[in-house]
Amino acid sequence: MTSPMLQNKDTSLLCISDVLLKTKKSSHQVFQTLMGYLPAKFRLPRFSWHQYLLGWTEELVWNSVLIDDLLIYRGFSTVSLVEDAHTHKYYAVKKIICHGKEDQNIALKEVEFYNLLKHPNIIECIDSTLTGQPDPQFNFTSEVLVILPYYQLKKDTLKDASKNYSISSLTDSYTEVSQEPLVRSAILNLYKGTLYNELDYRSQTKNHLEPQNILNMFLQICEGVKAFHEATPEPLAHRDLKTSNIVIADDRTPIIMDLGSVASARIKICGSVEAQTLQDIASERCSMPYRAPELFNVESYCMIDERTDIWT
Repeated sequence: MTSPMLQNKDTSLLCISDVLLKTKKSSHQVFQTLMGYLPAKFRLPRFSWHQYLLGWTEELVWNSVLIDDLLIYRGFSTVSLVEDAHTHKYYAVKKIICHGKEDQNIALKEVEFYNLLKHPNIIECIDSTLTGQPDPQFNFTSEVLVILPYYQLKKDTLKDASKNYSISSLTDSYTEVSQEPLVRSAILNLYKGTLYNELDYRSQTKNHLEPQNILNMFLQICEGVKAFHEATPEPLAHRDLKTSNIVIADDRTPIIMDLGSVASARIKICGSVEAQTLQDIASERCSMPYRAPELFNVESYCMIDERTDIWT
């Protein structure tokens, strides 16, 4: 039986948003059905629908991709988990909100770095796009969307790391564990796939990595850092290397992610104004516990280079 709302040929975009907000299953099917009932004047190109609905819905339909969960929230950017409705493959979508042209240029520069740095130990950019135009006068913003691979640890790894705890079942999407809060939290966090998550869990369960595994992982991370420092046409520095910015692939390959802090590795500082500018940028984009000493108090006349990453 057709819904009364669907019988109305003048169904508004607000109704679509309301349906998507309330529907918790097969939202992409609801979206496609509703779009077929809209008057022609409302039938925008597929990607335009994505732009329109972006700020309206908790579950975002983008072509056949459904946003499922918020993974990270950092200032003006978020990273959400998406599932391809056809292949059921997971991706991470980073959304960067830009309040002005300067913000937008910084975000687009990050996309350039993703496309420039092609290395097995550096995260790849699957696709990206820019929507909207920022205008501070009217409080308009633009959004840069970056589609990235989503990494989660293999369930075999989870079983090995959790062998001393009660796990009743492991499925593709959920992990049923004992009701012990610490154990449950640790196991669920392990699925996020970062080196930080794994080390934190292993610390709590006293299931430490073998020395050979540590050395192998460290060597691969160094290879990724080397790719930054040997980039052309100019060397680059990540400037925010930390365990939460390294994800672990299914084959246990460490992959450096989050290129939002990447900048030219070698910067010549001439004067107090340039020194203060670099210091402000570092305080905004580089995590304090991992920030090189020369970025805390930048000297008025100095040379900053890739050794900032070596400190980290």
